[in-house]
Formats: sequence, structure tokens, C-alpha cells
Amino acid sequence: MTRSSAQAIPDGRVHRSARRTLLIAGLVIWLAGLLVATLIYVWVAVHSCDAQLTTLPLGPHDEFDIERLGGRATVYAVRLNRWLGSLWHGRTLAYTIAGLSTVAAAICGWIADGVADPATLPTPEAPPAGRPD
Repeated sequence: MTRSSAQAIPDGRVHRSARRTLLIAGLVIWLAGLLVATLIYVWVAVHSCDAQLTTLPLGPHDEFDIERLGGRATVYAVRLNRWLGSLWHGRTLAYTIAGLSTVAAAICGWIADGVADPATLPTPEAPPAGRPD
């Protein structure tokens, strides 16, 4: 819907509807994310899986070999890759999902806050009588 057609509605139903939809979407995303994060957190506590044992830690010798083959940037890339991979296992997965859902809900709220309030929209002025356009 274009802005001019949105201005034609005097009571601002379009804007209130968009704002309300974004706020409800943010709330649903946040609640669903927290529910899923809680379920994962509880499930991991009950079914203690040893995700840390599936990957071997990198020792100084391993990092030296990686640095010799690919340079210091490769060592940092391997560290970053291992850290990002650790976010998707166990309780850290629950924390990651809770954080991502909170950020997504905050973005929805921020966008909803930016939706123009119908009271602040400019009203089209009629040209003065006697003056040609």
C-alpha cells in the first residue's frame, strides 16, 4: 500500500495494524525462542550428552602446525570455527537460541517503533481558491 493511499484512511487503521502486527510478531518470536531454549536446557540436563568429547582440543603443537601450513590468520579462523561450532551443542545451544530470539524480537519492536504514527503523517493541503495549479 502506498503512502498516499495510507493517508486516505483518516483513522490510521493501516499504521496501527502494521505496528500491532510487528509487536505481536516480536512477542511470538521471543516467547517461542525462550520456550525452545528452556526445553533444550532441560533436555540436556536430563540427557547429559558429552558434546565436548566429540572434538579434540587443539594443543600448542597443533596450532603451530596449522600456523606453519596456513599462517596466523588460519589459526584464528580455526579458533573462530571451533567457537562457532560449540554454540550449537548442549546448554550453549539453549543460550544461543534465547539470545537470538531476544535480538529478533527487539528488531521487530524497533521496526514497529519506526512505523509512522497516523497523527504525525502530513495531511495533503488543498490549493488556495483562485490560484491555478
